[in-house]
Amino acid sequence: MASKLNKSARTALEREFTGVTGATLKEAQTTLNKHNYKLDAALDAYFNDLDDPPAAAPAAANRSKLTQLFDSYKESDVDSILVDGTLRLCQDLSVDPEDVVLLAVAFELKCPAVAEFSREGWLTGWTNLRSPTDTTSIVFPVPTTHDVLTALFHPSYPKSHLDILNLALLGAQLVAFWFLPRATARTAFLLYFAFWRLAYNLGLGIVLTKQSKRRWMVKQVRQRGWLDPSRRPAVRNWIRKQLQGKMGADYKFDDLPLEYNTWLLFRQLVDIILLNDFLAYCMFAFASFRVPTDLHSFVHALRWIGGIFLIVFNLWVKTEAHHVVKDYGWYWGDVFFERGALIFDGVFEMAPHPMYSVGYAGYYGLSMIVGSYPVLFASLAAHAAQFAFLNFFENPRALTDIARTYGQRKPLSARTPIQEKLQSPVVGTDVPPHRRAESESDTATAVVSESEADGASDSECTFIPDRERPRSPKLSFFGMAWQSYVLTPDWTAGDQLLRHTLGMIMIFLHIWTAIECYSVLGLFGWFFGDFFIDDFPTTLEYTLSGDRRMLQVNG
Repeated sequence: MASKLNKSARTALEREFTGVTGATLKEAQTTLNKHNYKLDAALDAYFNDLDDPPAAAPAAANRSKLTQLFDSYKESDVDSILVDGTLRLCQDLSVDPEDVVLLAVAFELKCPAVAEFSREGWLTGWTNLRSPTDTTSIVFPVPTTHDVLTALFHPSYPKSHLDILNLALLGAQLVAFWFLPRATARTAFLLYFAFWRLAYNLGLGIVLTKQSKRRWMVKQVRQRGWLDPSRRPAVRNWIRKQLQGKMGADYKFDDLPLEYNTWLLFRQLVDIILLNDFLAYCMFAFASFRVPTDLHSFVHALRWIGGIFLIVFNLWVKTEAHHVVKDYGWYWGDVFFERGALIFDGVFEMAPHPMYSVGYAGYYGLSMIVGSYPVLFASLAAHAAQFAFLNFFENPRALTDIARTYGQRKPLSARTPIQEKLQSPVVGTDVPPHRRAESESDTATAVVSESEADGASDSECTFIPDRERPRSPKLSFFGMAWQSYVLTPDWTAGDQLLRHTLGMIMIFLHIWTAIECYSVLGLFGWFFGDFFIDDFPTTLEYTLSGDRRMLQVNG
């Protein structure tokens, strides 16, 4: 392929290669030439070479780290980890003490009794569990982290250079809001909010996706030697100073793996984006504040009461969500290192993806208070961008993690045809053979295969629903609504714009809900096939940002 490419095409590939990897031009030419200038193959090979594990660390060094970990959980008067230490271990790993995973660990570590780990069983068990060739797996105690608001605004906490940058950006917004004319401030803060929203949903989405799939951020830090004392000592010392001031006394920069320190550095970048995104939205909303003159005082009271309620509810959801996932889940720590399965309870049992769904209720509450349609539409756009982040990053990552851990899970719509012992080979024999052979747009295709099992004849088939009947009520309803609708000549009159906005939201919500349900249920579940056939696997996979929940659907 390289011989077929002209010089300009090769130069473009080399430039793209160096832009992605940061490699020198000579390295780019060598790697691309080795892989016939196939960019994807060359990039994969380059990053895999960076991740080649070093020579096996001495067993004594690994045993020393495991010993330090054991000592941090053991009792002071007994050389064993007992109930208190086990509970602290479960808390640090975010594992329920009653989880079956803990029983498996106890078995591998040769525990003499429930909630009791001996030193020898601990050292031997963890050493045996590690692959002989896996020297990248490091066991380490996770240090305590402080919440961003306390670390950033409390005067007793030291401020890193990144904290100072963050405070300067936030302060600049407040100064601009104070001095700019309101009309100018509305436009400026809307554009500024759009910038930070894109930095969040698009920028972080791309970076986190690359980190999740290829460990991109960790590779960049390793390749550029930012944490290597022999290659970039000045940069390493600067990063060390930035991180140590924000952590507790149990944080030891030199004892922690590169992945964890990279996550801490990334976390400070996330803090800058999230806080500026939030403040820019608030400044835009405050600059757009108005008091509608065509509303009754009772409606004004309802606006304020409802708006304050939604804002308080929003704060409660965010606080409870952070209490559940803590900083590890809040800052996507699972794409950097493994800390154990997250237990999604509390507010996560109230609504799916509460941080991204009901966690944005405050946007609409503030829109009600300021009485501004531009703020409402900006809120809808920001919420839609957040759902795009959920669908294009969070959900695919969660499904990948589940598939990696448990194997590929299929919704009902993707299951193989069911196995039923039937007297008749096909369900719905009143359907003519030529109808069953028609395209899937008209009927579900019946699949029949005879097989012998224990001397009985089993038939493999799918249910064939009549899909024409349920359409009639919906078509009639939409036809009636269309005939009754009159396009308004003045969108600003009364509640016309509000009614149309809420109506479109409800319509899109209905369409999205129907598509999501159908993608899981398929024709069989959508047309109540479980009322006719009992022997069908009815377990559905329902994931909440990495949560592994099972929703039982029984016919």
